[in-house]
Amino acid sequence: FQSILVGDLDDGLGVVLLANGPTDGSFAEFSLQLMQAARAGKPLPAPPPPSPLVSDPADYAGVYQATDGRQLKFRAVGSDLVLDYNDQMVKLALTGPDQYCTRHPDLSEFLLRFGRQASKAGAELLFDVIATAYERSSVVVTTILPFENWTEVLGNERLTGAALDRLTHRCHILETKGESHRLKEAKRRRRRH
Repeated sequence: FQSILVGDLDDGLGVVLLANGPTDGSFAEFSLQLMQAARAGKPLPAPPPPSPLVSDPADYAGVYQATDGRQLKFRAVGSDLVLDYNDQMVKLALTGPDQYCTRHPDLSEFLLRFGRQASKAGAELLFDVIATAYERSSVVVTTILPFENWTEVLGNERLTGAALDRLTHRCHILETKGESHRLKEAKRRRRRH
């Protein structure tokens, strides 16, 4: 989980970007440019090109705790992500953002989704940004996570409710539809192999 805050203090504008995975912040910068252009009555800028799927499996390497309490060790081996499982090296296939699967008979029914643990300090900082901006300045938040799942990321139901209350009061919610560019890329790579 990654949070990015960009702002234009002179204009009183700010953007909070919550990303479930690595990001370079270009979408947060673009969101700020949109707000600046709209405020100035200028044409809206073109969006930045989409970022690719995480191309380095080392971004996922590490020891994770499964929901049943077991420790799972993932390693990057060349361009592959592998799971050390019962003295075997099980190769994983990327099936979507933060999602892998395998053909191993013991694991084939499982989809391995990587989630990030919420940081209490990060959640409180995000709430402080939202609360400070509330009814004083504009805030743009971009996320693929539905509101009902924000507690999973922020880790506190009361804090999440207060943050969403302030964000959704007098707001415009824009929902986009269509297939994810990351999913399209994964499907295209799968057809090539």
